[in-house]
Amino acid sequence: MIGVALLAALQLGEAFQGGDELLAVSVPADGIALFRRVCLTPFPDAQAFEAAVAHDSERLARVDPAQVGMLDRDRNVRPAVGGVWRSARYNIRYMAAGAIAPTVPQPQCRLSIRLADPPEPARLAGEVASALKLADTHTLQVGLHIRHYWDLARPEGGRWRLMMKSETRKEGNFLALSLSKLKDS
Repeated sequence: MIGVALLAALQLGEAFQGGDELLAVSVPADGIALFRRVCLTPFPDAQAFEAAVAHDSERLARVDPAQVGMLDRDRNVRPAVGGVWRSARYNIRYMAAGAIAPTVPQPQCRLSIRLADPPEPARLAGEVASALKLADTHTLQVGLHIRHYWDLARPEGGRWRLMMKSETRKEGNFLALSLSKLKDS
């Protein structure tokens, strides 16, 4: 079974590449609500995800993945994998089952938000947990970064993992939410 730290790196390691052109938001509540609408609610159904994105009021536009880079674990830029959608304020990536290495939990849906202010991870985790009605927040220290995650037991069996990463970089302040179906589910 893949470890939590490795899963965090695989899910969120490329979360902020290409986010420097996003407009900054002061309150991430709208982004969290968007994550619920296009990632959490239709997950893991790729067709339901595509329909949710197509009909969302945020006006998300599909971007050619070849035109979008992503950072690998060593912070090197490589071509993106999966579908990428953007609006003025958000980046969304959906990687369907089979689109990535079989050792990585899949499918995955990830939302990136550029924040106006430096992130406060504990406060943001509280906002995410409250807005998405999540319990049992777990905290993970990966290098200098604190990540929060929630394991979601599914009524039909199996588990999903929702991970949150916040970070300040030279390009700005960012929040990423990522949802994946765990391998044992």
